[in-house]
Amino acid sequence: MEFSVSAALDRLRSAFTKVDRKYAPVAMWNWNGHLHEAELGRQLTEFAGHGLAGVAMQARESLQTPYFGDRWWDAVDYAVRKGQSAGLTTWICDEYGSPSGSAGSTDDRNGQTISAVLSAGPEHRAKTLVRKIHKLEGPQQIALEGRFPAGDPVVQVAARLDKNGDLDPSTFENVTRPNTWSCPEGEWRLICFSVLKLDHHIDYLRPQTVKAFLAATYNAYEARHKSGFGSEIPGIFSHEPHIAAEPLPWTDTLPARFKKDHGYDLLGVLPLLVLRGGDETSKVRCDFYATVSALYEEAWFEQISSWCKRRGLEWTGYTEEHVAAHPARQGDYFRTIRHLSIPGTDHHGFRLDRPRTVQAAEVKPAVSVAALNGVDRSLAEAFGGAGWGVTPNELRHGANLLAAYGIGFQVFRGFFYSMGSADAADDWPPSLSHQNPYWPHFGELVDYVTRLSSIVSQSKASTSVGVLYPWTSIAANTADGRPNGRAREIAEIYEGLIDGLLDNSVDVHVLDERFLGESRLENGVLKQGDVAVDTLVLPPTPVIGRSAMRRIAALARSGGVIVAVGERPSGSSEAGAKDRGISRTATDVFGKNVSSSAGVKIGKGRAYEVSENLQEAIESIVAIVAPKITVEGSHDVFAVERQVDGAAVQIVVNRSNENAKVSITSGAPGGAEVWNPETAEIVPLPLAGSRGKRKFDLELPPHAARLVVFDASAKATRVKREGSRKRPKRTEFKTDWTFALADGTPVGQGSVKQFELPVLRTESFALGHGRLEQLRDPSYDDADWRETWLVRAGADIVGNWRGKWITGVRKHGGWAVDRSSDQHKRLRFTRSVEVNEPPIKAMVSFSAVDVATVYMNNIQVGKSEEWATPVTFNLMPYLKLGENTIVVDVECTSDSPISMLLESQIDLRSGDSVVLVSDATWDVAAIPTEVWSERSYDRDTPLVTWERGRPPIQPWGHMPLKGDQTDFPRTLMYRQRLPVGCVGIGIPKIKGDYKVFVDVRERQADIEGIYNITTGKLLSVEIVAVDRSSGILGPLDLYARSVSVALKPWAELGYGWYSGTGIYERNFDLTAGQADSRVILELGDVRHTAEVFVNNRRVGARLWAPYEFDISQYVQKGTNSLSVRVSNLLANEMRWKRDETRMGDPWHRYWHEDNIEPEALVSGLLGPVKVRFESIG
Repeated sequence: MEFSVSAALDRLRSAFTKVDRKYAPVAMWNWNGHLHEAELGRQLTEFAGHGLAGVAMQARESLQTPYFGDRWWDAVDYAVRKGQSAGLTTWICDEYGSPSGSAGSTDDRNGQTISAVLSAGPEHRAKTLVRKIHKLEGPQQIALEGRFPAGDPVVQVAARLDKNGDLDPSTFENVTRPNTWSCPEGEWRLICFSVLKLDHHIDYLRPQTVKAFLAATYNAYEARHKSGFGSEIPGIFSHEPHIAAEPLPWTDTLPARFKKDHGYDLLGVLPLLVLRGGDETSKVRCDFYATVSALYEEAWFEQISSWCKRRGLEWTGYTEEHVAAHPARQGDYFRTIRHLSIPGTDHHGFRLDRPRTVQAAEVKPAVSVAALNGVDRSLAEAFGGAGWGVTPNELRHGANLLAAYGIGFQVFRGFFYSMGSADAADDWPPSLSHQNPYWPHFGELVDYVTRLSSIVSQSKASTSVGVLYPWTSIAANTADGRPNGRAREIAEIYEGLIDGLLDNSVDVHVLDERFLGESRLENGVLKQGDVAVDTLVLPPTPVIGRSAMRRIAALARSGGVIVAVGERPSGSSEAGAKDRGISRTATDVFGKNVSSSAGVKIGKGRAYEVSENLQEAIESIVAIVAPKITVEGSHDVFAVERQVDGAAVQIVVNRSNENAKVSITSGAPGGAEVWNPETAEIVPLPLAGSRGKRKFDLELPPHAARLVVFDASAKATRVKREGSRKRPKRTEFKTDWTFALADGTPVGQGSVKQFELPVLRTESFALGHGRLEQLRDPSYDDADWRETWLVRAGADIVGNWRGKWITGVRKHGGWAVDRSSDQHKRLRFTRSVEVNEPPIKAMVSFSAVDVATVYMNNIQVGKSEEWATPVTFNLMPYLKLGENTIVVDVECTSDSPISMLLESQIDLRSGDSVVLVSDATWDVAAIPTEVWSERSYDRDTPLVTWERGRPPIQPWGHMPLKGDQTDFPRTLMYRQRLPVGCVGIGIPKIKGDYKVFVDVRERQADIEGIYNITTGKLLSVEIVAVDRSSGILGPLDLYARSVSVALKPWAELGYGWYSGTGIYERNFDLTAGQADSRVILELGDVRHTAEVFVNNRRVGARLWAPYEFDISQYVQKGTNSLSVRVSNLLANEMRWKRDETRMGDPWHRYWHEDNIEPEALVSGLLGPVKVRFESIG
């Protein structure tokens, strides 16, 4: 079979096989700490060596070098020069942190350069329209003074309620100026509006503000690097601009612009943005958000786009992808994002979802904007916030999905310049850079993604199916700046349609109403840019523009297909929720009644109505569109088709972590090949079936992707019946393995090396505690002990409280504790306690941020008004036999995070005690008078009790209990399982009298201070701590040698805390016949990367399954040596490399604990390791 008639296909093949760096990923480079040229240069050299195309320099909030100071510009200048000499492009990120637009820090938390824009004047601050609603009953005389909410008063509008409880717009009355108002009979609402300025956000709707940002940032880069624009500096990256004003976006010119755009006064109808008032409500909301979109587009997007175009720069980045929030947070997404020369997207599935994934609905809008504009590439900022537990295999999987969804430019986030502080390490990890053990092999992933991106960037999506972007319907259902229930339903179905159709191998474009109006209609096909659509899917669309509805009807009449999911259009942005013209057109298209499965014929085309049930809708649409590709054999495999001149490229993706064997049917003509992005190998693909319905079988390893390329000019290879194959012989290597860590310092005693042991389990006890001998026993379970990073005195993290600081938080799908939870002002904690015999003493001690009132059985016990001084009260007068209920009402009056701490002990006549402490077993609720965050998802997510931790957790530190601080002296106990191969321990930094035990035997150090170890499993160190400065003050010295091991996780070898590389070695013998065959090394289960050497020659490295290596060219008859270098993740280190006193900070806790899955911590060569022998030929 001969391929190669198409020059485009030749270019595609060349870029794929030779790894064209033009398509390689770019590193989002987190600049933090103190920037130094030597370190910048070292990292740039490594980036280039790993095949990256370039870097995007982004100042992060943990940056210590002053932003836009002399040292900053020195670093930028050096990075551009060094990058150019290394063959890297250097992208400018236009902001310190995010969102873009402030030109510097928006607060002084880190002592950084303050925002040049915000400091230029209050007029540049973002503005939000806030409201206060007063219930009135007439007739009566109403005093109007003091009715406005905080801020600059705008307008007061009175409105009577109709019989349905909605506002009656015909009764709207502007009562801003009078001091009193005579309220007529009936039930009324007085809605008072004010404008608030936000301290930490810019006004994206104000052109002068954006000009100030351009002058401060863009012009500053131009003054220094204009000569490099368009070459070594290809473009500028904007990060997450969004309209931060909540609930309603505002700017000073908005009322005048609204009047100009829509011909009526905005202030008089403002109540309809908040409350419903008949059919007119939809029109007012659509008009309002259309004006917001226009102002946002003109001020931010048009100005920056024009600036970049005039200077030959690309402009890229991304905004907000969640469609339900678009009207208030982003405006009309298609109207704004089209101004980016490379439209971009984020994706949250790698942060929020487990297993990690990429949601097509988040990516497809940006990809579609690029296609509509005829742009070759769209961008995704990939993998940010995936956490320390993300594996190279998962990164590959994410790259597969992004490519299949149409992303040809992947920007990997992030590459941390430094991790020298908790703030730097906690900045949306992981760092994919030199800190991670898999970094030496990262180039394998870069090459893989480069091959995928080269294919996507040089081909076009071949789909003819479009899904309507339901902005108008969502805007009409955005109430008080938030999507109402119907808006969320529409958004959920819209996103589910995109995801579900892709799952069924039906690729889609996302299209907006502007496209419907501006595209060319030719024989039932709408065309614009690289988009040609003959089938349009409408998610539930209660409201649509009139011109868009007419265009939909025209598409159907000329031969297109329309599919309405659920609610058909009945209202318009021009006339409101009920528009007779829209209803008539909808009836013309879909018929009067619900359509049958055959649809309704309209002109040359057809129209269908399908169920709003998402699964049923997807099944119906798949049947209607008859996909070009069908996949059988696995629900976890899907395929999309792309076109290049003379060829079809099908990207086939396995989403599961299991092998998949599938049978695929395709209508693509010509001969076929399979292109493997891992190896660049290209092999012919046998086909069965007739022209127009070709069938082939494909086997995909876990999370793998393959490209099936059809050349229309080549003849197909027919499927040949295969004879029986001999089953290959295998030999398993179960034993005789030796193991040692790869790093460490040789000490001149054979294979012994010196390492750091930086973490031990810690607990403290009152002096004279009688259980110390038991604690030295290796069988004692210390799972509840604190795993302590040895960077501070152990006694400094000891407290005498058994209770923990607790708060109420809203968790989203098991993900992070939302940081806005710290903004709650009032919480109520409740707990019951059983007292089944008479108490003789009962006390309760508590504190809170800031005021706590404790009730027992509905009677007030006492109150705490200062968190630094816990109070203690006698509970005896309030207790009863049986069940008792204790309630703690907490009110936060400061900027500190609301929290509560409590401990109670009830001593009983029998000598037993009932202990009650604040912990996660308490119920928490919002006190009804609390005003919660305006963010809609806060209301929809359950409130749960979350433990911040026991004192001395920060920010409160050490707390007295019943007036007493922690008692000293006391015993401080450290324990650690001794790793295999350990021959000695050194304790260079320790304060306090101490003893060292191995198992239960006390050991003495030799003359060099080393505790020599020949037998034993457990190291115990007991210190008499006289004050908080006592303890082990630094890492222990660990001396270990190579040792024989069974293949098991490193945690079982005593190295569960270790992140790095371990070396497994053994010898094996081959006969002459075996050595002359094809010899495949199968490593089995590896966590997570493996590099193989045979007879001291490097064979290769694998970052994901199958961990198989062809070692035929490296083996010999007789004895052979095998060395396998296995690297795990930085997760094992980051699990304990945390600041214990900061674990009350949800963000710090999340990245070091909640986000790291236990499975990610499993490390090592687990096997079974086998050698497979195959006959050659």
